[in-house]
Amino acid sequence: MQLTPKQLAFADAVIGGKDQTTAYRLAYRCPNFSPTNLRVEASRTAALPHVTAYISAAREKLAAKGLLTRERTLEVLCVIADGRDNQASTGDRIRALRLSAEIQGFLVNRQEVLHGVDAGGADTISRLLAIVRRSGAAP
Repeated sequence: MQLTPKQLAFADAVIGGKDQTTAYRLAYRCPNFSPTNLRVEASRTAALPHVTAYISAAREKLAAKGLLTRERTLEVLCVIADGRDNQASTGDRIRALRLSAEIQGFLVNRQEVLHGVDAGGADTISRLLAIVRRSGAAP
């Protein structure tokens, strides 16, 4: 089955590193949906077999090319931010935290935020703030 233009836009956004809810909001342009409805519809769209197959195939092609993925970038940044890289200075750790937050969309203009932070994002923010506090830098 072929993807509709909106399904293709959704899948491409997910492949590009957006979370499912953001990808759905961008692809389907539904400003009146509640955050809960966005998450539900995003999950339903991602679960469609032809959408899942498209995303998996695209990710495999990227991995085969050796391109750095969003997930791999975040893994490396977490190693630096958590202090597991013994050569990273405090400044390096703080920069890694900031870059990680930017990649995950936590540092956006207030105009871009529709409805607060989802549960997963709140946990991540709390974790990042705890790391910053442990490093001795004030957030």
